[in-house]
Amino acid sequence: MSQSNHTYQLLISAVVGVGRTIGGLPLQHPLDTIRTRALGFYSGAVPNTTRRAVKQTYRWPMMLYFSTFYREKILSQNLQQTYPRLPKILTGLSVANFEIIAINPLERLKVWLLTSPQRTSITKFFPNNKTQLVKELYRGTSASKCTVGNIFIYR
Repeated sequence: MSQSNHTYQLLISAVVGVGRTIGGLPLQHPLDTIRTRALGFYSGAVPNTTRRAVKQTYRWPMMLYFSTFYREKILSQNLQQTYPRLPKILTGLSVANFEIIAINPLERLKVWLLTSPQRTSITKFFPNNKTQLVKELYRGTSASKCTVGNIFIYR
């Protein structure tokens, strides 16, 4: 496969992912909101749409690229024959770790908007948390780090 054809496939998969996100939003976001809170169907729609669009923009190209990358550049043929699913496992772990870093702040903003006791805007999140903004944006990642760490420790 030529480099330009591979790049074109990655670009097309990113565009399709964004299209799926925007197309599914009118149904999925209200259901997500209902699950989290009984009122305010579109509270948090902006960070939720942004999070989902960003996620689809990188997720499918990463799945296509990393699988090939691990098979062709990183893992030896002997290792691949012994563990045939290893490229897929490594691809999944790579995407998951990237999502922890890139998507968690957007997810945190969405949850904050959905669970705020009063109707509030996203602009109040930043002044209210300015002394510990990074810590607040990455709240909840300790469970992810623990899970990912256990995969490497116990397997």
